Amino acid sequence: MIDFNLILRLLIIHSVVSLIFGFTNLTKHIKKNKIQSKWLYISSAIYSLSIYLVSSSWFDFWILPLGFIAHSLAYLLMIPKNRNLINFFASQILLGFSLVAIWLLLTGNDLFLIFSFIKILWSSSSVLLITLGFIVLVWPSGYIIGIATEPLRRQIKEARGLEKAGLWIGILERTLIYIFVLSDNVMAIAFLITAKTIFRFGEIKDHSRRKEAEYILIGTLFSFFFALLIAYLIKYFLGWE
Repeated sequence: MIDFNLILRLLIIHSVVSLIFGFTNLTKHIKKNKIQSKWLYISSAIYSLSIYLVSSSWFDFWILPLGFIAHSLAYLLMIPKNRNLINFFASQILLGFSLVAIWLLLTGNDLFLIFSFIKILWSSSSVLLITLGFIVLVWPSGYIIGIATEPLRRQIKEARGLEKAGLWIGILERTLIYIFVLSDNVMAIAFLITAKTIFRFGEIKDHSRRKEAEYILIGTLFSFFFALLIAYLIKYFLGWE
């Protein structure tokens, strides 16, 4: 039996400490001074000490340098001049590996058990079907919608919104609909439609932006259609009624 108690404690303290640091000006100071910043080392010392205390393994002092080095490297990865999600995820993966290493070494959990758990998930038709549905919603559906609405987009003289905002809104709304259908919360889709209508009320009301409003409406209907179609297909193949 795999003991998840310790890894959960480690993840909680990691999240709490990271949240506290996020509300301070440490990042600005570290971004400016990088490895010369005293706060890089102070924050890493606090992080490693927190991990050590939560582990309750008083004689395993190796946790302190491991946590210190992992946090320092992660912070330096996370604060380039141009912040992006790749750097953020890279830093979190690094910290995640260090926490998993601490968990495995302290609990004596066999890596074979972890891989067996992953293998069970990988061999599950339900997990694979749900994952496939999500992947189809994120990329092929968005690509098809983009091609289908391209002629309409050309009729709009200038784009007033944020770059790629429509792409991300579409992905998020299709994902939410997918989750609502699979979890039998179809009524929640009505709230999603209502919320989007409220936020888009300006375009609908303004006659000078009628083409833009119609383009948004057509794109939304396409997005909802694909989300519902794929969700109910996956549900059918899963045998969920």
